[in-house]
This record gives sequence, structure tokens and C-alpha cells, in this order.
Amino acid sequence: MITTINDYKLFESYTNNFKIYNGNEFYKYISTNGPDGEFDPRYLMKNDGGNKAFKYYQYSDYQKEPENVYFMGLMVDNIIVALAHIFKSPYQENTYWLSYLCVDIQYEGKGYASILADNMFQWFKENNLQFETSSYTEQGFIKLKPLFNKLAIKYDVPFIDKNKLGS
Repeated sequence: MITTINDYKLFESYTNNFKIYNGNEFYKYISTNGPDGEFDPRYLMKNDGGNKAFKYYQYSDYQKEPENVYFMGLMVDNIIVALAHIFKSPYQENTYWLSYLCVDIQYEGKGYASILADNMFQWFKENNLQFETSSYTEQGFIKLKPLFNKLAIKYDVPFIDKNKLGS
């Protein structure tokens, strides 16, 4: 959350580095953004020769109805440092569900999740969309739940909060 002038400067500098990819675009991004134009190893498990940077990212996330799946990323030095996975609700018109929001472990604790979330809520507002969370991890319940509720009010975005921890 923006609380100091330094936070504001950080937010302003990364607002223009907010990117949205559909499933196919995201696969193209990760499959060509690694060393020498190869697959980015930050999206692969160690047993696949990778160094997975995002705790909740699954390789199959983009494959599930790629036209209804979006990846929202916050870029620093032309790489994604914070990543959210959302998808269209099959039950409610103009509603998107959040599957996860996570930060590359090398960039944690620097406010990037808050900046990404703020950009997400701006996008929901601009597109007249409703936002729904999945159940939270313990850390997400502590950090993201209050942030999402504040941003929903700030941007007047209809928000359905699951209000519970996942198992």
C-alpha cells in the first residue's frame, strides 16, 4: 500500500510496467524470454531444468481455456517480478476469479504485490468487472485480504471476498 513518498514514486514508476497476457500470449512470453530466446527457467520446476520463481504458478495454468485466462504481471528490468492468474467465472457475467497473486522470491518484501494489486483493481474498474478471490493462504489472508478490500473501496469495484483460509 502506498504510505510514503518513496512508495508513491515506486508505484508511479511501475504503473506503466503492468502487463496483461491471455493464456496464449503468456505462454509465448515465457517460452521465448529465457536465455538465448529459450524457455524462461523461472517458470520450470527444478526437475525440468528450471528455477521456479513463482510459488503458485503451474505450467498448465495457461492451457485451461486460454481465451478465458489472463496473467497480470508487474515488470522490472523487462522481467515479471509479480504475477497474478485470473480467469472468467463460468457462472457470473463480467466476473473474474483470482487463482493466485505471487511475487518472485528474489523480489519479495519490496511492495510489488501491492503495486500489482492496485493495477489489477484499476483494470477491473476500467472494464466494469467484478472480482472474486479464491480461498487465501495464511500469508495471503494477512496481507492480501485487507489490501483487496481497501482497493475495492478505492476503485469502487464489486468484490466478492471468500473470507476464509484455504486448506
